[in-house]
Amino acid sequence: MLGRFSYRRVGRFILGSFILLHAVLAAEPQAGDAFTLAQQPGNVVLMRHAQAPGVGDPPGMVLGDCATQRNLDDRGRAQAKRLGERFRAAGATDLRIYTSQWCRCRETARLLGLGPVEELTALNSFFEQPETKATRVKALRAFLDGLPRDGPSVVLVTHQVTITALTGYVPASGEGLVLKLRPGGGFERVGELKLDDERLGSDVSMPWNLPHNYNLCSRPSSKSGGLVSDCHNHCRTLLTHLRHAVSAPLSPPCHITLPSIVASS
Repeated sequence: MLGRFSYRRVGRFILGSFILLHAVLAAEPQAGDAFTLAQQPGNVVLMRHAQAPGVGDPPGMVLGDCATQRNLDDRGRAQAKRLGERFRAAGATDLRIYTSQWCRCRETARLLGLGPVEELTALNSFFEQPETKATRVKALRAFLDGLPRDGPSVVLVTHQVTITALTGYVPASGEGLVLKLRPGGGFERVGELKLDDERLGSDVSMPWNLPHNYNLCSRPSSKSGGLVSDCHNHCRTLLTHLRHAVSAPLSPPCHITLPSIVASS
């Protein structure tokens, strides 16, 4: 009796677990239909720029001078073009495109080939100016709330820090979310934008082929001209996304081991 009773309990537990797992997976945003969802009225694509090797921007970066910034590489340009092809293949034609003023975002938006591109300061990076985070996120929320719920779909090309601050999601290069605007304001996540072509997907096992002992805390700060003063917070910003099993030893007090690293910005 006890054995049969135990087996029944285990069976119910397994069946219940499968049902729960199915419900969780069904509630999660699905990547496969994201490009189709993107063309539905009232939906917004919030995506990170395509692959641009490096961390942040070089010291002395000038917003209007691409030569002073971190820019897309050939793989990143191919990513952006492929994403545009996926949008068009799904029938997305009537889209409004907005971009951060950073060159890597502007080039991504242009290479999508989905229509005219407008700059939007609310999409700009605050990676080097964390004190502006609240202001930028507030401005972006206000922009989203001001969009017509029955209007054409919108594509926003921005930075990882912006997407994470707004949604909690940490995208790799060329990835993002599809958001559905709520009638009363705000939004909900309805899809994940991912490029399923392994040849063009981001290499996130280690950022931009940096050595595993790369000292994030020795990177010059464009704000102070010297070393980054708050090593711990700087590393917490950078080490955000878990993908593959990679050990990343960093200088104290940033000695952290994480399965993966993706750039912030």
